[in-house]
Amino acid sequence: MTYTSSFTAVLVSLALALPASARDLIFGLSPYQDRGAVQAQVEQMLLHAATHLQSGETALFFDVANVRLLGSFVVPSGKNSDNPRTRLQANRALIGALKPFVNGAEPVPGRVAQIDLPGFLRTLRGSYAKGDAAVIVIGSPIADDPRAPSVSMRGARVPGDGHIAATAGQTPYGTAGLPASLDSMDLFFGLVGEDWVVSPAHAFSVERFWTLSAEAHGVQMAYFGDDLATLFRLAAGEVPDRIDPEPLVSTDKLEMLTFAPDNGSVPALYQAAPEDAPAPAPIWQNASSVTIGATWDQNVDVDLYVRPSPSADVIFYANAATPAGRLFKDVTIRPGTAFETVSLQGAIDLSSMQIALNFYGGSAVSSGVTGELRIAVDAQVWATPFHIPATRGNKGVGAETALVAQTIPNDAWVLMDPLRVVGAE
Repeated sequence: MTYTSSFTAVLVSLALALPASARDLIFGLSPYQDRGAVQAQVEQMLLHAATHLQSGETALFFDVANVRLLGSFVVPSGKNSDNPRTRLQANRALIGALKPFVNGAEPVPGRVAQIDLPGFLRTLRGSYAKGDAAVIVIGSPIADDPRAPSVSMRGARVPGDGHIAATAGQTPYGTAGLPASLDSMDLFFGLVGEDWVVSPAHAFSVERFWTLSAEAHGVQMAYFGDDLATLFRLAAGEVPDRIDPEPLVSTDKLEMLTFAPDNGSVPALYQAAPEDAPAPAPIWQNASSVTIGATWDQNVDVDLYVRPSPSADVIFYANAATPAGRLFKDVTIRPGTAFETVSLQGAIDLSSMQIALNFYGGSAVSSGVTGELRIAVDAQVWATPFHIPATRGNKGVGAETALVAQTIPNDAWVLMDPLRVVGAE
């Protein structure tokens, strides 16, 4: 590894150690980046360790993509042990161990800066839970394990809260049932890699997911952003307590939420006033740009199920993307307190489409759940109210009866006739 002249100049200017943070350090990097970017990150981490560790403290360096320890930085004792240059000279073995990692760095198209943060936190929890430490990780916040494509965060997908509460055997994001805890650790997550944000709601949900995931391991999210200078500055000081505005929702639902791109305008489904006149036959028989949306009036979990045609797969939370369409959840547009949207591809005959709603989780008022179902065809919108009489969610029990037999199996379901929604019946 060849350090840049600017790095050497910084070391000279730091002949005396900066105020120490009095805690161990744990660094994590991704090898799936440009070699120059990885070298700059390694140099910044070495500099941080050399100037902020106190006697007796250590810094661990990890390849977070493959969850393996690369080496450790130990503060020497004796004369000039507070000098960053002396400390770096004493850790030549670590610097040598980091060379192959840097030299082997290479971006992988579609997975630039990939890391396995869940696996990394599990490893820390099992083997390195040793108290107060700052965990500094630089990588992409979009998890994409090729061994688990069904729970990839690519495609603007974010794991629901049930993934965090589950065990590691149920989902790669699971945190339950693991040994020890990472209490007294703070996570500083520096975001690098390809542009991943599709909307403000998506960005918020990604940050919220990783914050709550870290908290479930006992770690406080101290920084989440792409300003690495700010990250290292905050990691050198006292970290204020962070209160997350939306705590973890208690659910066992292993759901991947998909967010629609923000194109700067409100979709016609929620912007246009519903039509008073029924849809004529030519529209519903050969409907194009069809979108179905459900809103409801309480903070409960209601699921929208849509089968575009008798031969098509059902689109719902566990099968959110099919050749016929996709299910989206997007909190930027909120006509009620919650909603789900299914956007379909190609021409649709509404008379052959099936729509069902299930009260999945939570507790409702004594009258049940009320809401509105909307169908948009191009820029025209039709709407009708719905009522689910159940007062508690039933986790989808009866789905096959509702979707195959088109019979209401219990009071947590309601079937919606698309032609009735558009006023054609």
